[in-house]
Amino acid sequence: MKQVIFSQILAENGVTNFSGLFDENGLPVRVELEKNADGVVLTVLRRELSEDEQQEICMDYEHCQDCPLWEQCDAECDEI
Repeated sequence: MKQVIFSQILAENGVTNFSGLFDENGLPVRVELEKNADGVVLTVLRRELSEDEQQEICMDYEHCQDCPLWEQCDAECDEI
């Protein structure tokens, strides 16, 4: 997996969004960095995947238990 190194100086209050990032399972996430009078908050949000994206991810794994989506999968898996 490719590592991304990014730095930014937050001089004013506001929100910065980062897209094109992925979690440890390779699923797409959106990262939001907010600075306000109370401090800085980093939020990572996983967006809802389309059916095609879910299918593509599932096809990358030979066993259902290895797939990061196996708990969400509504298709039946023959493996136990």
